[in-house]
Amino acid sequence: GRRGKREVDAADLSSGKDDDSDLPGTRPCGKSFPLSAPRWVSGQDLPTLASLLGLDSCQVAAPMGSATRRPLDELLRAVHDALMEDDLCRESVPSRPDPRSCGDAADAGAAARAQAPHWAAPRPQAQAKVQAKAQAKAQAQAQSQAQAQAQAHEPIDDYAAARFLLAAKFDVGRAVRNVKDYLMWRREHGGSIQAPTAWLDAAAVVMPFVDRLGRPVVILRVRHIFPGAVPIDLFEQGFCATLDAVIGHTLARRSRGDALEGNLLDQYVCWIDASGSSRKNFSIEAVKMMQRMATTRYAERVGKMYILSPNMAVRTMFRMVRPMLLERTQRNIQMVPAAEIPSVLRDLLGHGADELLPTEYGGRAPPWPEPADARTLEEKAGALAARTWRLLGTAPPSEGGEVRGRLGASLSSASDLGSPVQRRRPAGTVGTPTCMSCFAWFSRPMTR
Repeated sequence: GRRGKREVDAADLSSGKDDDSDLPGTRPCGKSFPLSAPRWVSGQDLPTLASLLGLDSCQVAAPMGSATRRPLDELLRAVHDALMEDDLCRESVPSRPDPRSCGDAADAGAAARAQAPHWAAPRPQAQAKVQAKAQAKAQAQAQSQAQAQAQAHEPIDDYAAARFLLAAKFDVGRAVRNVKDYLMWRREHGGSIQAPTAWLDAAAVVMPFVDRLGRPVVILRVRHIFPGAVPIDLFEQGFCATLDAVIGHTLARRSRGDALEGNLLDQYVCWIDASGSSRKNFSIEAVKMMQRMATTRYAERVGKMYILSPNMAVRTMFRMVRPMLLERTQRNIQMVPAAEIPSVLRDLLGHGADELLPTEYGGRAPPWPEPADARTLEEKAGALAARTWRLLGTAPPSEGGEVRGRLGASLSSASDLGSPVQRRRPAGTVGTPTCMSCFAWFSRPMTR
């Protein structure tokens, strides 16, 4: 039957609008990422980027805490120029646009035309034709350059440079070193990372849908984490695979023309469900690993963190760590008592939230299965992560075709989520998540 508007909107949040599997020209080969053109920041965009980075102006203390202040666009150019001086990086980093085609040159050209005699001014139709031709040429060059790259990673453009700068406290040298290490790491792995079976069977991290701003939601349930059950190297691999799903999803959206105005830094939202957890669910070794990855491999990927049902152990740990955090980091962490969870999460997801949230969070979706009951990739990792891994070519071989297990034959494939139950069930049957990234994120500013 026909679905109501509420049901359609909820499905769009979880799979409809964000279904990357059928996008023409975006399906990569093997473990490569979807093709996406680099984004460069112009003068008028700088205040917006500065605000996203938590800056009060476009003048930045570089490095943070020093008396020297430098323009933000100058720091972005410095990172790019340093990378282009390296032979290996030059193959992976796109070239910046010709300054003559940017805003300053356009303003200078307008001033020159204003001073020229009236008979020398070009006719409007001819001028529009020249501008359209130049724009088409620039777009063709950008597309050709994007396709020529190995796509083993996202474009290293101004927004990527900004994230690495922020993670390095605007120390250009440190940011450049981290980018170089990141490019070498991607080259060694040949692109995106595949989640190991042990990680998936633990159902530790789930990415079921996006929020109203288009940010993927990564949900971690602390009580299902048992340090030592998954070796730390496999835990690291699984964590990287989940964040690669975040990157792959946003790149696929951009490659089809979605500007993602609400998520310019390609970040994700992290929910930490601390209900039923205790000290036995936390690992210092995992915290150190997550801290290292958050500052060098996936710099500034967490946009906001919500700690749901924080118990005494979590609150005690947070009080110990909080004095060490930057003020901006503290503002990005929100403790959500159990009674406030439904209203906070509904506001985060927007219209249709009740169709996505399970009953334990105040919604109407089916409860998420316990790890022992999770059978499908959707149940173990979330519908959005499962679909993106299939797009990237990193889904486990046994999970590459039809969706099996508890859902039976009612779901034909991960990319065909058309019926109401097909759209709603994967979002509500997404397994369980981990908690380490939250406390690594607590610790992240300590290493900046």
